[in-house]
Amino acid sequence: MVSKVVPFEKPLSVQDRAAQWLVELDYRDPSQVDTAELEVWLAESAEHRRVFRETALVYGQADVLQVLADLLPLELEPAALSDAKSRPAFSPSSWPRRGGSIAAAVVLSCALGFGLVKNDGWFDRQGQPRSYATEVGGRKLVELDDGSTLTLNTDTALQIELTDTLRKVVLERGEAFFSVASDPERPFVVVTGEGLVTAVGTAFSVYKRELGVEVTVTEGRVRVQAVQKLPPKQSGPGKPHSISGMATGTLDQRDQDKGPTETVLDSGQVATFSKTIEHVETVAREKLSRKLIWQQGMLAFEGESLEEVIDQFSRYTTLKISIEGSELRSIAVDGYFKSDDLASMLNSLRLNFGIEVVREDDDRIVLKRS
Repeated sequence: MVSKVVPFEKPLSVQDRAAQWLVELDYRDPSQVDTAELEVWLAESAEHRRVFRETALVYGQADVLQVLADLLPLELEPAALSDAKSRPAFSPSSWPRRGGSIAAAVVLSCALGFGLVKNDGWFDRQGQPRSYATEVGGRKLVELDDGSTLTLNTDTALQIELTDTLRKVVLERGEAFFSVASDPERPFVVVTGEGLVTAVGTAFSVYKRELGVEVTVTEGRVRVQAVQKLPPKQSGPGKPHSISGMATGTLDQRDQDKGPTETVLDSGQVATFSKTIEHVETVAREKLSRKLIWQQGMLAFEGESLEEVIDQFSRYTTLKISIEGSELRSIAVDGYFKSDDLASMLNSLRLNFGIEVVREDDDRIVLKRS
């Protein structure tokens, strides 16, 4: 099994070095870490201290800044610390450690490099919902003016709309992670062609697959509804909301008989649904971290088949990758990889499994037994 990421040969940036320190401090009690080298590094320049603070705040590690306050001349404003603590985040301590601190540092620093979009209003000048999209291999962070944030994964498209009583996202394709600011008067609804995912203040992801939808909850609770007909349109104050973007037509009785069409998910649960709720499971924190590590530009695997690994990588490239032979497809793979670095992943397969990588033409790769 693959147990390491093929090392990158370029020098670490300031962001990478700051991330390394935070990974070490997060793996261990900060009071037990020898901070002499860190103190030297922080003293070298104001940029080192600034990047260290920013990286810690992005990943909700304000407690580390408080422990190391003596090493950081510039004190953080209390509001900034409070905001950082309230930020839902997956700490590197929940990731399997065999990936190594270098890999974890790459995970952290990648998040600082992708596009940030500040939403200065829910509608454009023509009064239409705002649209956001990413290309294949891209990621985008959108900050909404209610305090919620959306992280779009590769090849994702969605629309955002706000009324006085409803916050609505229509997910047209792809995957997005939602960190929802609490507002009981305005539920936050994600609409797919298969149903609705409703929250008030929580954190969750929605992945619109080729067949069905997967919902992963990391904080709070969400309601999942497999709905195949349009809810009634709003006709006045206090009336039901109009939820556009749903598939039209009624739910066939035969589909209703196959299983439930609604469920409530708690933190740590994952559900898949189409016409009905097909599967619900509670997963360990480590697995949740691996599922959502794409937000940092990484992919993580622990025992998944090579076929599953290639399916995931194929979302981030326009190349067509096929595997020759059922035995090869079932090989278990374990490791951390940059989602935009297909070459390193393929090289790792060569080194660890002796797999031959054949470039058949400009847009097609075949994996074969050597």
